[in-house]
Amino acid sequence: MSLKIIDETTQAIVAIFRESTINYGTRKIKEELRKLDFNVSRRKIDRIMKEQELVSTYTIAQFKVHKDTCNESLVKGFDEWVDFMGDATITTAILDRFIHHCEIINMTGNSYRIEHHKSII
Repeated sequence: MSLKIIDETTQAIVAIFRESTINYGTRKIKEELRKLDFNVSRRKIDRIMKEQELVSTYTIAQFKVHKDTCNESLVKGFDEWVDFMGDATITTAILDRFIHHCEIINMTGNSYRIEHHKSII
């Protein structure tokens, strides 16, 4: 009896996924299943999607590899942040809240990450 329910559920999930033009994830599929009187958890939907190798285009786009650097421009000294932000009072308040419970370690020399990144390119 349970095999029939699993089989119907799997068929419904695959059908909903294909009808969505491969866009729906577990949340949307759960909503659609509820409309069809299926009561299935998102965890089970996720497991069935993995078994059926169903991957939404949103998931693919979400985990795209970026080739450009993302935060090298943010590596600044405290004095450089005022020029970056434009207002000394606001910059001081923001930095004060960021570093309130932090220990600041001043490091000199080249960044290993940046040097290693240059060797890859």
